[in-house]
Amino acid sequence: DGQLDPAYEQDALVSLLRARLAAKDAEAVVLVGPSGVGKSALLHALAEALRAPTATDDERARPFFFVDGSRLIAGEGMWGGWQQQVLQSYREASEARAILALGHAVDLLDAGKSAHSDQNVAQLLLPLLSTREVSVVAEATAETWAQVERRNASFARLFSVVRVEEPALESLSRILTRVAQDTVGATSLEVKPEALEECRFLCRRFLPY
Repeated sequence: DGQLDPAYEQDALVSLLRARLAAKDAEAVVLVGPSGVGKSALLHALAEALRAPTATDDERARPFFFVDGSRLIAGEGMWGGWQQQVLQSYREASEARAILALGHAVDLLDAGKSAHSDQNVAQLLLPLLSTREVSVVAEATAETWAQVERRNASFARLFSVVRVEEPALESLSRILTRVAQDTVGATSLEVKPEALEECRFLCRRFLPY
């Protein structure tokens, strides 16, 4: 209903994800890119594409679940409770042929750990993901994905990496123009071309810091 973030200039990546996740025995996918580059927006655009009039009947029949590490273990304080919750969530996703978005991959390495046990969600999911019964997608920055590879190489090897790069200058100009048009449509604000150019310059100047 228009509540999801748009992913301007990312049609090619949305199409790539649709193809990857539609394949039989689809390999889990992790979107790797800088913080703020639009990885979550890309997943929002994917969710909208699966409900668009141009989507296939098979795509429209598939639910899209978002269950990150904190949600998978929430509300289950008893010993073995969060483990059962993870297994039940995965089983439900399998039965519904859902696409499962697991949030930030690095968080799965610590979710579920306690003073009494080092078991975590990633360890529990590892044998489940290896069966490829459920289409799975996760997110990571280059730095956090390196942590995942270092801390649990077996878990990392289950994922196919899709890089989400910063937009080129020409794409950035078009993105800013689209954002300005959306903003003007909702307010009485006037956005001048020179303001967009200055915005682009300031983003490039200060983002590294």
